[in-house]
Amino acid sequence: MNRLGQFKSDWIRYSDYELQEDTRGALYIVPTQTSEFTIYNPFEVADEIVFDLLELGDEALKYGENTEILYEKCILFAKKYGLLGLITSSVYNRHIAGEQQVLFVEGNLLDQTGTMAVDQYMRYFFPFSDEEEIYVRKTHKETIVFKAEDSPKFYGKRSLILDLVFSRFYAERVDWLIHFSKNIAAHFNQVLIYRKSRLTDDVTVLAGKFKAEKIGLTVTMKENATLSWEVDALKTAIEILYAFKVTDKESILNRCVYCHKIFEAKSNREKYCSFSCRNCANVIKSRQRKKEQLQNQVYNSIQND
Repeated sequence: MNRLGQFKSDWIRYSDYELQEDTRGALYIVPTQTSEFTIYNPFEVADEIVFDLLELGDEALKYGENTEILYEKCILFAKKYGLLGLITSSVYNRHIAGEQQVLFVEGNLLDQTGTMAVDQYMRYFFPFSDEEEIYVRKTHKETIVFKAEDSPKFYGKRSLILDLVFSRFYAERVDWLIHFSKNIAAHFNQVLIYRKSRLTDDVTVLAGKFKAEKIGLTVTMKENATLSWEVDALKTAIEILYAFKVTDKESILNRCVYCHKIFEAKSNREKYCSFSCRNCANVIKSRQRKKEQLQNQVYNSIQND
């Protein structure tokens, strides 16, 4: 995948996740207490993460949301890439920790608008932790983030709230991940529809469903000046990667007309993801032609009689 500039975004994934239900019946994805974390760069697995999310979205669009199989796929996605970091991407606030209120981004997955008290907002993402396990204290000099565990801490450039996002206490509702994957899959389906249309003007694809927010950039210098993009949520990273992928002219995303899986095509004319699918489709076409020929022969025979 061709990308402009350099992308930097260390992210955390845990070795195992589970589903837990809060007191209101909402189902959450949360790291298990015995799981171990690893740090990785989502931009180094750009193609895999885009394809996996699109596949998850296809499954959700096809089979519905409340299925055990889909929940299992959400767990597998989290194990490979971690949680989306919606606590940072859903609001305009950068640090959140130590602030009084948050201002929601339009069209966020939490389906909230306007402002909300930070304490109330935090409860969306830490429904299973006690006050002694995580807390934020603000003094006249600094804001202190405490978590009762040994997990990564990021100092300096990155948002303070990420110290809590990367803890085992942080959780996200499974339907948020499902809705996000559905939005991206639906966006791609619309791209395919527009691709086959003869558009005379530029059209924004599903403007209300896809819009990446809070993307930062700086200029770094070594031998040459380079754009350095920085994000504080896996969701934002995925949106950037998907946008680059779906607009790439050298490697075109397409959907196989036989198995309907998404694949990389060299041109818009390439319809099948593999030789196997192309052969299977040709066999079906051949059988259909023979069936039509036989039907025509029978019809002509009857007419002649």
